[in-house]
Amino acid sequence: MVSVVAISTVERSDGARQLEEVKVMYIRGQVLCQECSSAIWKEWIHGKPMKGAKVAVTCLDSRQQTVYHVSATTDSKGEFHLPVSVSAGGKAMRPAEDCTVGLVSSPDTTCDIMTEFGGGKGGVKPGHVWEQLVAAEYTVGPFFFAPRLCEQPTMAAVDFD
Repeated sequence: MVSVVAISTVERSDGARQLEEVKVMYIRGQVLCQECSSAIWKEWIHGKPMKGAKVAVTCLDSRQQTVYHVSATTDSKGEFHLPVSVSAGGKAMRPAEDCTVGLVSSPDTTCDIMTEFGGGKGGVKPGHVWEQLVAAEYTVGPFFFAPRLCEQPTMAAVDFD
C-alpha cells in the first residue's frame, strides 16, 4: 500500500512555522464577459461576472497521461472553486506543476468566444498559493469570454494620446 501525504508549511500565531498535512486543495478564479466599450480594443480590463460558465482542471503525470480531471460552473459572481485531489496514482499532486486550468463553455450565447486574456482559452498553470492550516488554495485568471459583436477597431479609430 502506498501512502501519499502533501505537506504544507503553516505559520502559527506565535510566528513559528510548522509542517502540516494538506488535506484539501482548491484552485479558484473568476470568469467574466468582456465589455466592448474600451477605447483601446486590447485593453480587456473590464467585464461582468458570468454565472454558469464551465471551467476545468486537468492534471498530468510524468508520462503526460491524465491522472485527474474535474470541472465546475461559476457562481453568480463568476467565481469558481475547483477541488484538486491531494494525490493521484500514488503520488502527491503538485497543482502548480502538474495541472492546467481553462475555460470549457459559456452559458451565454451572446458572450461565448473564448479569449486568451488570463490564459483561459489555452489553459494555465495555477499561480499563487495561499496556505491556511491544512488547506492550500491556488489562483488563476480572471478568464474572459467575449461577445460576438466585439469588433476590432481600425487603427484610425484608436487614439494613442
